[in-house]
This record gives sequence, structure tokens and C-alpha cells, in this order.
Amino acid sequence: SAAYNDLIDNPDRRTSVHCYSAPLSADVSDPAVWEAANPGIGKIKSRRFLADAFEKAEKSGSTVTFAVWNLNQKLSVSRQLLLEYATLQRAYDESAEPQDGDRVWVGIDLGGSASMTAAVAVYESGAIRCLGAFPNADLDLVSRGKRDLVGLTWAQCAERGELVETAGHVTELTAFLPHVLDMIGPHEVAAVVGDRYRDAELRNALIKSGIHWPLHLRSNGPKDGNADILATRRFFLSGRAKLKRSLLLEASLGESDVKVSTTGALQLDRAHSNGRNDVAMALTLACGAMLRGLDQPQAEYEVTVL
Repeated sequence: SAAYNDLIDNPDRRTSVHCYSAPLSADVSDPAVWEAANPGIGKIKSRRFLADAFEKAEKSGSTVTFAVWNLNQKLSVSRQLLLEYATLQRAYDESAEPQDGDRVWVGIDLGGSASMTAAVAVYESGAIRCLGAFPNADLDLVSRGKRDLVGLTWAQCAERGELVETAGHVTELTAFLPHVLDMIGPHEVAAVVGDRYRDAELRNALIKSGIHWPLHLRSNGPKDGNADILATRRFFLSGRAKLKRSLLLEASLGESDVKVSTTGALQLDRAHSNGRNDVAMALTLACGAMLRGLDQPQAEYEVTVL
């Protein structure tokens, strides 16, 4: 409150100020950290209350709110990470490959002259593959990295085979789709998911490429966006998600924020004006579609033989 802030910033002679707060580098799951940040533990807040609050936060996919309200960390509760790095790291498996017969759900985020066009494939067995593309007419990858404030990251992603360049000022989806097909491999595409506001562009590119994938359209607003973000976190927290380490995905997650509205709805956003969150957006589209597809009750048929 304003009164307490004023007392902390401008203490009078009768007031001694000491702020109890967990460092930003602290392990927020450690009960010792809870004790250090709560000198009144056991009186004001019980240890059981803190344990329950942490468990709830961990299952939700973000411990930011827990850290702010219970450990007094100086973070914004209106901004979260899509995936915390420890959660992503647990999904890394250098042997991760889709299984024979896997269906695959593909999220595609269409870019422009400045932004990346990105595709993420999520397989039925839990394997994940990511790919991005930039047009090469205006800037090379080193110059783009400097403009986007990520240094040599885009050039390094290209060296690792995670990023391609296409001719022209904008990445035409018809030029990107052959690379997506190579990434997917010989698997049935259960659905391709894209932004409903670029519906015509996506449909036109699929038709021109002779590709007949089931097309699902989503928005990144508080309804669809919230559901897809929660599905992505659920997928990773369940331990089913497996992927080889992806510098491209790490860079995109670092350039992304999740905005939290006053209603609690989540929405993916860029961390700054030049932030490239395109791969993170494609990831949420693919994960949301995959879980909806698998959670949908299967049709039951009854056959009467006469």
C-alpha cells in the first residue's frame, strides 16, 4: 500500500525497516527459502499453507504469483513465462524421436518482413520438433539478430538446422511448407492449426502446395489463447513432452511473455517490441490441438448382424 511504501522509503526515527524477501535466484520449492522470507511463519502463515500454495502454483505451470505473494520477490504478477526453464529442461531428451504410426499436430505462425514464420510439430507419443524461417532480402541473420537484440542466435539456429532462409521480402508459406514436410516426416497430420485472422492466406498456401491437411483456426485472445497456454503447460508438466534441445525454442520462450488479465485469463505476448515469440505461439497452437484431439471422446458404433 502507499502508506507502507512511504514508511519503507522514508522511515522516521522511531521506525526500523527490514524487508524479508527471497532472492530472484532462490529455489522457490525449498522450505528453507520459505522460512527465510517469512519470519512470522507458524503464526501469520502456517507451513502447511505455504506447501499447499506452492503445490497449486507448480501444477498451474507458473510459480510467479506464489513467489510474489508468499516470498516477497520483486516480480510482476501480470507477466509470466510460458514455460519455466526447469520445466523445459526436464523435457529435453537427445534420443527423442516420434514413433512409427504417430499422428502429428502442426502449429503454424505466419510471419511478415520483420517477424519469423514458425512451425512446431507435436507427435502423439510426445515428441516435439520446431522450425523457423526468415526472408533473406532485407537483412542477413546476423543483422536480424542484432536488430532483435538476440546477438548471433538466429545465425546459430541456422547452423543447427533449426532455422531456414527463404527468398524475398516475406517468407511465402508455399516456400516454407516443403521444409515443414521434411520436418514432419512420414506421419499422418491430424490437424494443422493457424491464426484465424490469416485464414485465407493459410488455406491458399495449402491448396497451392497440393496439401490436404485438416485445418483448425484459433485466435491468441483470452479464450483460445488461455486454453492453449494451459494445455501447453499441462503437456510439459505431465512429463509427456520430449524433444532434443532446441536453441530456437529457447530463444522464442525468452522473447515471450504471458500476460495475465484482471480476470486471470492468459495471453501470449512479446517481451519487448522486437521480441520474436513466433515459435512459442506455434508451440501453444500445436499442443492445444494435440490435447484437444486426444481428449475428445472416440465415436462408438453399434453393429447389429441380422
